[in-house]
Amino acid sequence: MQVTIIDSEGTLKGIEYRLRLEGDKIVPLEEAELVLTNQIGVSAKVPVVGGDWEFPSPAFEALGFKSTGGTWDYYFSRWFGPEGGVDHTLVAMPFRGAMNEGMGRDLIVGTGARFVNSMKANELYANPDLLATLKEMNYQGFVTFTMRGLEVHGLRLGMPGWGIYNALEALGPDWPISRFLTEAKKGCFYESWTMSLLITRYPWPFVSKSSRVILPEVPEEHFWFLDPGPSKRGLWTEGTRLGVFTSWGARVSEAGDKVLKMARDLKVPQIQFRTDLGQTLATSWGSVRETCYSPCGTT
Repeated sequence: MQVTIIDSEGTLKGIEYRLRLEGDKIVPLEEAELVLTNQIGVSAKVPVVGGDWEFPSPAFEALGFKSTGGTWDYYFSRWFGPEGGVDHTLVAMPFRGAMNEGMGRDLIVGTGARFVNSMKANELYANPDLLATLKEMNYQGFVTFTMRGLEVHGLRLGMPGWGIYNALEALGPDWPISRFLTEAKKGCFYESWTMSLLITRYPWPFVSKSSRVILPEVPEEHFWFLDPGPSKRGLWTEGTRLGVFTSWGARVSEAGDKVLKMARDLKVPQIQFRTDLGQTLATSWGSVRETCYSPCGTT
């Protein structure tokens, strides 16, 4: 498929590289069969997928919701296509803080997530005014409720942090990305835990560029390159954000162990990543689980 990517934040770079690996072609807008974006308001004659826009308070409240204020703890995200929403909902808990135990810069450096059948989420996404608004906007992509405890914090198009890579990690083998973006339906996701972990190198987060470094071979089905350049010696980058590792497992510990093993095997000078994912996610899930009355798969 011929795809145009409009990426203002640099968060879709990993998807661009994967699309090429899967045989799709990245083309100018006038040649596209599909547009993938993290911007709102992109107009094209072909399907436009994605966006990144937080509903302002008046629009949010007009839909019948009231924000709790403060900082959100986790979020629900559900895919919406031309035929409406896909039944299963991603519940995602971010890893905040550039260093272990949430220390350092207050940045999201990964996400722990799983698809659930949640009564709370089903109730939120059944809001008739929301469904009418999405239809009127002709929106196609993820729709996210940020949550604080049992209460709704906010509503946005797109997904915060690196959660999009959790969702793509959960795709079954018969679902290459371009097919998912155009045909997503119930049953396309694994019902298991997924982890995403941002891999950086010093001096991130202080600067975005540094000296060029050659990237060693990685398991490409689980690594999303954020700023790669090709050469005869392989891929290289000048970015301090190298990419995002993703993994899945039936249990939190399994998914966490897998993603950390891949990160530790990546031999890049001055590499940086968090190592406390499993413990952090287990603690977060303990407080979130009561909201998800009907989780799918094993705990």
